Amino acid sequence: MSTFKAYFKKEIIEAIRTYRYIIIAAVLIFFAISDPILLKLLPSILKSQTQMDISSFLVINEKMALQNYIKDLFQLCNIVIVLVISGTLGKEIKDGKLIFPYSKGSSPAGIVLAKAVHYVIYVGIITFLGFLINYYYVTMLFKNDGITIIQVLISAASLILFFVFNILLTMAFSCLIKKDIAAGIIVLFLCYFSITLKSVKGIYDFLPMKLIDTANSFSSVGMAKPTITVIVACIALIAIMIYQMSKVEVV
Repeated sequence: MSTFKAYFKKEIIEAIRTYRYIIIAAVLIFFAISDPILLKLLPSILKSQTQMDISSFLVINEKMALQNYIKDLFQLCNIVIVLVISGTLGKEIKDGKLIFPYSKGSSPAGIVLAKAVHYVIYVGIITFLGFLINYYYVTMLFKNDGITIIQVLISAASLILFFVFNILLTMAFSCLIKKDIAAGIIVLFLCYFSITLKSVKGIYDFLPMKLIDTANSFSSVGMAKPTITVIVACIALIAIMIYQMSKVEVV
């Protein structure tokens, strides 16, 4: 427990010093605010460019606006989160930063759990905050489609589970190959490759990518199978990281 507490505090200090908090929060909150505003202005922008009033053809409602934010979270914010976290474990191993902690009795399990829990909590909080901000602006600017705050929070929970899986997968690859950017690129490749399995229902329904679909539907229907996969996978990834960290030579 002492290792967990020490490294949890260390991760907070490190995240502040390297502006990781600001980078992740800025991207998620930026799209939460800018997406609905830009969508509202889109008909006017297109009219000024084409000299045609297309507002009657381009009807954007509340659901579409919320789904646009989800799309940006998946396509852009996911990339930022993965790349920011990609050096979490690998860099410490490569730079020999574990020699002193291990010599003082720090446990690999405490280090891994502290880093994982730290980023899971932070990304979870910022994602929920982003959804609430986005929902606030969307309900002000667009016609209400009956999307409730509960549905939005369910959607946010789906995205958070998806992010949690990618965070731990990124940390695991970082720990295994000890190359920051390479770990992030591998995770992003696997993430986007899984989209190609959408036609294979028996497999796709269990993949973390399915959580993006449940987020877009603003419903918990279909959320159970990928959630089970994420839970099992996360436990396995943590076990792999702890095992790999325990093998690190510190002499």
